[in-house]
Order: sequence, then structure tokens, then C-alpha cells
Amino acid sequence: MLEKPDIREADIQASLAEAYGLGQVDLTFLPIGADPGTAVYRARIADGASFFVKLRLGGLDPMSVALPTFLSEQGIGEIIAPLATRAGARWAELGAHRLIVYPFVEGEDAYTRPLTDAQWVAFGAAVRRIHAVALPERLARNLQVERFDPRWRERVRMWLGAAETRRFSEPCAESCAALMTARRAAILDLVQRAETLALRLAARALPPVLCHGDLHAGNLHIGADGALHIVDWDAPILAPKERDLMYAGGGQFGNARAPSEEEALFHAGYGRVAIDFDALDYFRFERIVQDIAVECDLLLGSDAGGDDRPQALRWLMSNFAPGGVLEIAHRQHESGRRHPKMPFVRRSMDIQTRTTLEALWSDDDDARYKAFLAVIALTDAPVDWAYEVWDDLLAHLRHKNNHIRAIASQVLCNLAKSDPESRMLKDFDAIMAVTGDKMFVTARHTLQALWKVGVAGEQQRALVLDRLARWFKDCVSHKNRTLIRYDIVVDLRQLYDAVKDPQVKEIALALIATEPDVKYQKKYAGVWRKA
Repeated sequence: MLEKPDIREADIQASLAEAYGLGQVDLTFLPIGADPGTAVYRARIADGASFFVKLRLGGLDPMSVALPTFLSEQGIGEIIAPLATRAGARWAELGAHRLIVYPFVEGEDAYTRPLTDAQWVAFGAAVRRIHAVALPERLARNLQVERFDPRWRERVRMWLGAAETRRFSEPCAESCAALMTARRAAILDLVQRAETLALRLAARALPPVLCHGDLHAGNLHIGADGALHIVDWDAPILAPKERDLMYAGGGQFGNARAPSEEEALFHAGYGRVAIDFDALDYFRFERIVQDIAVECDLLLGSDAGGDDRPQALRWLMSNFAPGGVLEIAHRQHESGRRHPKMPFVRRSMDIQTRTTLEALWSDDDDARYKAFLAVIALTDAPVDWAYEVWDDLLAHLRHKNNHIRAIASQVLCNLAKSDPESRMLKDFDAIMAVTGDKMFVTARHTLQALWKVGVAGEQQRALVLDRLARWFKDCVSHKNRTLIRYDIVVDLRQLYDAVKDPQVKEIALALIATEPDVKYQKKYAGVWRKA
């Protein structure tokens, strides 16, 4: 907060005296920090000792004080724990607000004082220790868990609409609305990329660790002695490790170093680990989305904020600056490359292929269909990047758009030949479920592609034969029964032509023989002429 809050200093002093036993306190407001809900002060007492006083306007997440206390007790020296009150609590009440007191450490943040090589390495090592901590149940059960929540993306869409339809007279709000309108295409692209990755990641089971959640340069405090401290635990979360790892190399530390250099130094301390690129990219995109939403909440949501408003506008504009966080996030996402010294697993997919795959989920029907045809052509032969998109495709089997559900199912069937781990044996029933889709055209497109799974191997073929035989029998009461049965017979013929397995023909002819309607039995049998 850059503007002093409307709270009497005498009330703060009284609370410090009562709760902490700090008498005759001289308070100095410190106009720092990006959070408009937090004011900070330096408190000096008569003997010359100083304390860092944090005033939370409104509520307080107890985890924001419990976690640094616990981590400090675990011997992680980079953590500054809050001081206890005389009653043993880690904060004091001040009306509707909360007061937290820390030891005052002379120094500057990492924006003002860029990290040295040694400090970057120490930073990485400290984050690795935090990620490795085993949390007691009393803390773990009260932590927020990463759900790839769409709320920030929804708010950005809402503010984009407001920027175009509402009139703003306050200068910062007017400038904010103009910027949002001018950058509308770039912002919508950003939101869509984050959304696509969120769907992909929600289908995976990435292991969660304790994350700080906000590890930009402003939350690293460099003491006068050069010691590094990780501060501001207002957003802790159980999330994939990439939630924290995305800050190094993500444009969150100014421009003192190239992103690749930041990554290399950070991981020299953090150590060798496999990085999930999708998660890293998602958290970088989503962080920008969140920042845009938060600044718009302040600038367009009200006229309040005083001196914080111009700063909020500058922060909003900085996202789109040349060499800024958005440009870096796009560059990293599109290139798939990292510094050669880093232990990242490289994407095997080229940029053009990735762009084509992402177009499968486009809102433009024509662009989506063209991308679908291109991907089917690409996957007619085995590819080595199937698992980079596998979970994403599974997630899209449940998409609200039936055309996208059909695309996902057909591409997965085509990728069965590119599945050395035989994931299809576990995931086939999720595809099979789409053959019962409420939109029959979607169900039919999926059914017609199932034979391709049977080509991938004997186990896959046995699975396809079993499910097709079941569906041939179970669809008897379906209003489109005759079309379903015809598609199943054609599926089996295509599978037979591809693998020449006599069992496939035997099963097909046996199913045809169970058709009671002579007309349709002849139609189905016609598919197998000359077989």
C-alpha cells in the first residue's frame, strides 16, 4: 500500500503496547508493497530496537503466519517468523484489522538490489527445502489446494466487457479501460492459452508441494549483510512445484539478467528435477491473468486507492512492455527451449505442430476443422509426442462443445499406435463413453474411429472387440440402433482389413447373425462381402 490508511496511529500504538508489550512506539509508515489491503510500518521503541509491523485491513489467513513460524522452526533460515504476542498468538486484533509484528531486518528487496550469483543459488536451495517439507496434518488440511480455478480468467473477461461498454471519468480508470480495449486480442489469447493448459493439467495428477505462491523479487528481502530472506506468506498453497519455479526466468525479477541465466543459477541451488513444461507455462500465463484482474479490480471497480491507483496502472501496463512478462511467457511457451545447462525435459514437438494442436480448441469452427484434418494426417503414422497431449485430449472428452468432444476422441484413437506405455488400455473406456454422447453425431464420429485402437496391439484389439460386441447387443433400445450396429460392423471390417485377424471376422459375422430384422441383417452382411 502506497497511501497511508485511515487508521489512527494512536490505536496501532495502543495495540502494540497491549498485545506485544511495546511501549512508547514511534511509528513510520512505509509506502511499499503491491497489496492495497496491507499497510506496513517501522516501529521504533525507546531502547532503539525496531520492528516491522504489518497491518492487514480486514481478514487474515492464519496460514500466512502459521507457515513461516513452522518453517523457521524447521531450520529454514531464510524465513522470518512473526513474533508472538504476550498471549502466545502470532497476531493481534485491531478492530476489524489484524496486526502482525516481525523483527526489523535492514535491507532492500530484490528489485532494488538484484540478486548476486550466490544469492540466486541460495534462493533455489531455500525453495527446494521448502518444497521438501513434510507438513503436519494441522497445517496441510487448512491450506488452499491448486485446482486450476478459472475465477481470474472469468474476471478478466468481465473487465474486458466493462472496458468496452462502460464510461470511466477517473483518469486512471479511463486509461485502464483504454489499455484493455487496445490490448483486447492479446488478453483474450492469454486467457485462452491459460484455459487450455488448465484443462490439460486438471486431468493429470501432478504431485503437490508446499508453495509460497508469490516468489517475485518484491518478496525477497536482501539484508544489509547480504543474507536472503523469503517474506510475505499471504498466498501459500499446495500445488505442483512449478507454481514456485515459474518465477525464475519468468520476468519477475526485472531485467538485470537474461531469463536463461536466472534459471541456470536458481536450479544450481534447487537441484536436478524433471520440469513439467505445461505446468510452468500455465503458471506464468495465469499469473499475468491474475495481475490484470487484480489491477482492474482496483482501477475499474472503484475510485478508491489514492496513490495506489497510478502505481496499479503502471504495473498493468508493464505486463505488455517489450521484454516484459507476457513476451517472455509467450517466448518460453512457443520455443520449448531452456538453457542447455538446465535439467529440463525438452519438448519433442515442433512449434508448428503445437500451434496446430492448440487450434483444435479454437472457437472458430473453420480453424478448428482445418486443425483437426491436419492433426489426423500427422498422426496417421506414429509420433513421439503423444504423451505431451494425451491428458489434454482426455480432458476435452468432457468439453461443453460436442464438436470438441468428437475431435478429442478421434485424435486419441489415432494416437493409439503412438502409445508405447499402453495407456489406452486404461483410458479406452473414457473414449467409449463418448459413443453414448447426447449428440448422436459426436457419438457416431467416435464410434467410427474405434477400430484404429485395435490396430495398436493384441491387448488393445481384444479390448475393442469386447466393447464393440457389448455395444452391438446393448444398443437394442436406442432410437438409432440400426445406424449404431452398421457402424460397429464397418468398424470390425476396417479392423479386419488392417490386421487380418480371423477372430475379428468371426465376431462380426456372429453379431450380424443376431440381427432379427432380415433387411438390416442383409445390409450388415453386405459390408463383409469379399472378405
